[in-house]
Amino acid sequence: MEERRSLPRTTWVTLIVGLGVIGGSFALALKQAGYDDVYGVDTNAETLEKAEKMGIIRKGCKEGKAFFPEADLIILAIYPKLIRAFVEQNQALF
Repeated sequence: MEERRSLPRTTWVTLIVGLGVIGGSFALALKQAGYDDVYGVDTNAETLEKAEKMGIIRKGCKEGKAFFPEADLIILAIYPKLIRAFVEQNQALF
């Protein structure tokens, strides 16, 4: 069975949802560890732009619909009270 991927692929695709202090720290640590296929989802456009300029994510967006199916690992770094609703809203994409 052939896998269909639309994102660039080198080794491991990681998606971080929420690029605040915790998510941003994950992205920075992954970058320092040599992981280049790190993508981000955040509701704040300025945060996404900053993360891209810093080079800690390859690309970011406000909605991760294109990224979810491609990800090998999804890190949820959002407020705990938002996780359930987030998963329910996006479960068909995982």
